Amino acid sequence: MLFIKQKYLPYRIAFFSVGVTLLVKLGLEHITGITSSFSLWLIAIAISTWYGSIISGLTSLFLAALASHYFFTNPSSTLNSLEFVLFVIEGLLISALTANFQSSKQQSDSDKTEAQINLKDLLQSQRSLRQGEELYRTLTQNLPNGVVFLFDRDMRFMGAEGTELQIFGLAKEEFQGKTLHETVLPETYELIEPAYRSTLQGTPMCIEIPYNNQVYLVQTFPVKDENSKILTGLAIFQNVTNRKQAEAKIIKLNQALNRRVKELQTLLEVIPTGIGIAEDPECRTIRVNPALAKLLGIPVDANASLSAPNDERPTNFKVYQSGRELAPEELAMQYATTHGVEILDSEIEVVRDDGVRINLSQYAAPLFDEDGKVRGCVSVFLDITQRNQAERKLQAARDQLQTVLEAVPGIVSWVSSDLCYLGVNKHLADSFNLPPEAFVGQDIGFLASGNGFREFVQNFFAGDQSEALYELRSISADRSYLIVAQKYDQNRAAFLIGIDITEQKRVEEELRQKTEELAEINRVKDEFVAVLSHELRTPMHNLHGWAQLLLTEHEMDEALKIEGLETIERNARLQVRLIDDLLDLARMQKGEMNLEIEPVDLASVIRSAADTIRLSAETKGIQIKLHLDAVSNVLGDAIRLQQVVWNLLSNAIKFSSKNESVEVRLEQVESQAQITVIDRGRGIEAEFIPFVFERFSQRDASTTRSAGGLGLGLAIALTIVELHNGNITAASGGFGKGSTFTVRLPIVKMTKQLSNEELVVGELLHGNQKTAQLQNLCILVVDDDADARMLMQTVLQSAGADVLVAASVKEALALLEQQSPALLISDISMPDEDGFTLIHQVRSRNIEQGGQIPAIALTAFAEAKNEQRILKAGFQLFITKPIEPMELVDKIIEVLKT
Repeated sequence: MLFIKQKYLPYRIAFFSVGVTLLVKLGLEHITGITSSFSLWLIAIAISTWYGSIISGLTSLFLAALASHYFFTNPSSTLNSLEFVLFVIEGLLISALTANFQSSKQQSDSDKTEAQINLKDLLQSQRSLRQGEELYRTLTQNLPNGVVFLFDRDMRFMGAEGTELQIFGLAKEEFQGKTLHETVLPETYELIEPAYRSTLQGTPMCIEIPYNNQVYLVQTFPVKDENSKILTGLAIFQNVTNRKQAEAKIIKLNQALNRRVKELQTLLEVIPTGIGIAEDPECRTIRVNPALAKLLGIPVDANASLSAPNDERPTNFKVYQSGRELAPEELAMQYATTHGVEILDSEIEVVRDDGVRINLSQYAAPLFDEDGKVRGCVSVFLDITQRNQAERKLQAARDQLQTVLEAVPGIVSWVSSDLCYLGVNKHLADSFNLPPEAFVGQDIGFLASGNGFREFVQNFFAGDQSEALYELRSISADRSYLIVAQKYDQNRAAFLIGIDITEQKRVEEELRQKTEELAEINRVKDEFVAVLSHELRTPMHNLHGWAQLLLTEHEMDEALKIEGLETIERNARLQVRLIDDLLDLARMQKGEMNLEIEPVDLASVIRSAADTIRLSAETKGIQIKLHLDAVSNVLGDAIRLQQVVWNLLSNAIKFSSKNESVEVRLEQVESQAQITVIDRGRGIEAEFIPFVFERFSQRDASTTRSAGGLGLGLAIALTIVELHNGNITAASGGFGKGSTFTVRLPIVKMTKQLSNEELVVGELLHGNQKTAQLQNLCILVVDDDADARMLMQTVLQSAGADVLVAASVKEALALLEQQSPALLISDISMPDEDGFTLIHQVRSRNIEQGGQIPAIALTAFAEAKNEQRILKAGFQLFITKPIEPMELVDKIIEVLKT
């Protein structure tokens, strides 16, 4: 349409200009009466040509000629043909000139406009070029973690920009003119060169390369001119190490998330608790796990929502609360999503069409999206049917028990596992002047604390026992109760019945005190009997064994015979000492210990006692130092006073280490003679000092004690000193700090006249028979007593056995590591580690290490309970000292056979 308008525009201009001119001429003629000339038509022709075209001008000339001839020339008049021709010629000239002038003007305007447009485009291009260069420079200089290179067709760098140029070790200017091969390592060149080569051939490339422990993304692009000719290549290196690490982390996170989703899905499937998940805010779709589907009696893939569309809504169950059926909008999940709140411990009853009723405790919580809007809900359902049934039964039982227990005269209460009273009987309530209902719901310690009753009940519920006893002493009243506790209701509650045992406790306390006294007496007796057995049997063992050997082995080496006789004499002296102590004990108990009173030189007494015991001291390398001042004589029994000093010295030597010294001081303190015996041995603990002079009192009476004796020496010394109207005391700085015993005797007079008592020395030696032969049999003998070891070695070697001897458990274990004896014979009582320790360690070994070696126990402790303990520990046989050599061999053969 627009084209048509443009096509007819020249003609319209012609008609318009001629028409306007015609109207003007007709108006002038009407007004003035003068017919105008052709000049006005020339103006119309010029206007038409100017605003139209040459065609518009010619059309105007033609129309003007027709109009002049029609309107302004009479038909009868003669037309001046020359004037008309001139008009036409003028019109043609004016049209031509006007058209030419218009064309020149338009061309000039067009050229001017085109020049302006070209200039504007040039300026715009220059600005764009500058902006592009600035943008390129800004981008390349600030390319994050990257570098941009321009390279020519020979792969020479034409420019380099970027934040990580330093990775190549060159400055920006140093890249100019260098080839790729000159700037990167050979292994990197092999990776990049194909991308550069491909780009120069017109194909962009994108590769990842490792460089300097980093990962770089290399992108190459060809740079073309307007004719699509490739001029240069552009390479962008960007450090993507962090991105790759982040991607790896994201992959790991996704894997972990997938695992977690699978774990949660598995958990939902296997967890016995019912779980429902609503997937929309209206809870129209609720998915359930197998546990909840089983409770509701629906398939696990069914929609469990009572708000679902009718065709999806389950119809096989209904939900009730407090006996009223709940509408869908009243259900916990729907309420939680509607109000955006959590529902805690809401109890409901599900009634299924099959008649099953299930009590559920429901917890519901809304789920929110990223904008904080509710998107669904999750709910947990706990089956509390059995709990409710149990509670109802429990309440009924409580009501019944309340009636029954009201008649019980004792104090009765029943409490829950959270230590609150469920009820009490009237007797207990009356004791606190409170009604029974005041106790219900209260903590059991609300009226009294500090007597341990609450802790007892708490521990009772925490333990596995269903019954327990506890003695409660009332703080408010001086009464004692025996509390009998009995759990019930699946250990969720307990009865506590209190029986008044105040009188019984009084009687028990009296009996307890008497029992303790008898037990202490019995304990002292048992310890004395055990120690006495050991102290008598050990030397008897050595005496009896050596005597039998000396009687039966006529071809024994002379030196060995002498050693045996010395052993017999040494052990006989020890037996005499023990018998003396026992006789003194008997005299002390009967009050028959008599003294032969005469003036006594205490210095001579001390020297005699020191000479008597010096041999024992030298055996341990102990030196006895005497510091004797001149002191007046005392009245007393010289032999008994020598016995006191001997006992004190013997005690000091016994508990002193090797190569130590013992000091004896004699001095006068005021009107008394003072004897002080000082050792630097084991010392006495402070708690034992008050008992050190008691009969049978020993700090260590176990089988691992390192010192022998009956515990009578100091008790006898105390009695003798007291009979001389003196006193004896003991002092020590503690364990390992030595001991000091001080005896003080009056110098002037004695208060008792006593007769002589001869020392009784006796010993009974037993014979022995010829032993059997144990040819080529290796036997390990363990005993801390050197005489006992020698005796056993001699007996066994005379029977043909190869004998290994050890003085301690440590030495025995070392020998077992080196050799494999056929039999182990061990003493039970040894210092530090006894025979029980040895057999336990031996039996803990495997067969190859000798763990099943036959073993015989030797001991001077002859009690039945020791025999049972020895056999239970792992010994095959128990032999009491002293031994019969032939019997020993027979026992060995018997053990080896079994």
